Amino acid sequence: MERLLIDIPGVVPYFDDVIISASSQSDLYEKLRTVLTRFQEAGLKLKKEKCYIGVPQVEFLGFQITASGISPTPSKLKAIKEAPAPKDKAELQAFLGLLNFYHVFLPQKATIAEPLHRLLDKSAPWDWGKKEAEAFHNVKALLTSKSVLMQYNEALPLTLTCDAVWGGIA
Repeated sequence: MERLLIDIPGVVPYFDDVIISASSQSDLYEKLRTVLTRFQEAGLKLKKEKCYIGVPQVEFLGFQITASGISPTPSKLKAIKEAPAPKDKAELQAFLGLLNFYHVFLPQKATIAEPLHRLLDKSAPWDWGKKEAEAFHNVKALLTSKSVLMQYNEALPLTLTCDAVWGGIA
């Protein structure tokens, strides 16, 4: 499906899901007409109960997408916020994997989560202490803030901030 739709601006295919973004209703209908025509020519069919057309927001691949930007879904935020402290390396690895899915929303995550990553070293014993508990709490707090990724606007000023420290890159 990707090859079928790749040349249409604002159309993002992902396996059997497609999201279409547009700046106006007429632009949306033009893109939708193109997508539907190509589906028909390729012999693809849609289930109408799975189609949402002209909606102001949508959940797509674990993200909430609106005209304002992209953010983590409320259900994922809740799961991370309410996650209990891990009891072993496997639970910690699963938690960090969930966080890594949302890495773009986590400024300074590498630095803050460094004590947690250190626990995953094969030679490191499992020793959950105050430092690790604090890192766990602080890294969860990063994501539960109202972070939203927005489209770059070249008309606005841009500030790029980079930092590197021994324990991580932020």
